[in-house]
Amino acid sequence: MDKGKGILYEDDTAANNPGESSEEYVRVVTLADYEDEPISSWDWREYPGVLGPIVDQVCQAICWAVALVRTVQALFNIGVRLEQQLELSIQHIVNQVKTSGLNDIEDADIEEMVRRQPVLALIPFTEALLDYNYRENWLYRHDRTQDSDSPILHNVIIVGYGDRHGRPYWIVQNSWGANWGDGGYAYVYRQPVRGRSQSQFAAVIYPNKRGYPKDSEPKN
Repeated sequence: MDKGKGILYEDDTAANNPGESSEEYVRVVTLADYEDEPISSWDWREYPGVLGPIVDQVCQAICWAVALVRTVQALFNIGVRLEQQLELSIQHIVNQVKTSGLNDIEDADIEEMVRRQPVLALIPFTEALLDYNYRENWLYRHDRTQDSDSPILHNVIIVGYGDRHGRPYWIVQNSWGANWGDGGYAYVYRQPVRGRSQSQFAAVIYPNKRGYPKDSEPKN
């Protein structure tokens, strides 16, 4: 099985009728998929239902709400069949889920977190980020040493990472509509070597709840 691609489960019809094949599958990830060897890339977009569709916050200051709801929803939907996945409200999150945050974290630490679940990240807001055009310059990188003591921060979701021609990157889901970036996504510089440079993210926040994300095969 290819790492990061998940496990393929046949649909109920095929499961109940041995010998019959089916072309419909549900892609499900288990935590054991990546424990036996280093993973060079990861992309939660490859797992249907884990990430919600791109939204456009327009002029509303709700990036924090979008990112929080989406990361918590992903936590609950990993390892769950599509028909059993949840769509959550902000109130549900406030009542049911706790969050943990890390400041000044290194990218190497974030990789392990992202393989477990999508995480919310705070990135300094810049004009370059607002005008990001992946066709002209696909890799976004901001000089964090130029930040003020209290920079304006924007909430995004880290959904994966990879390496293109020796240039490591994060895959980030934004809330500025599907016309921004690569269909609503950006590729942000990633430093996989500890101590080399400051992360592009000022902080990372991740939801946690006992028993999630699921690390076993979903029950029929």
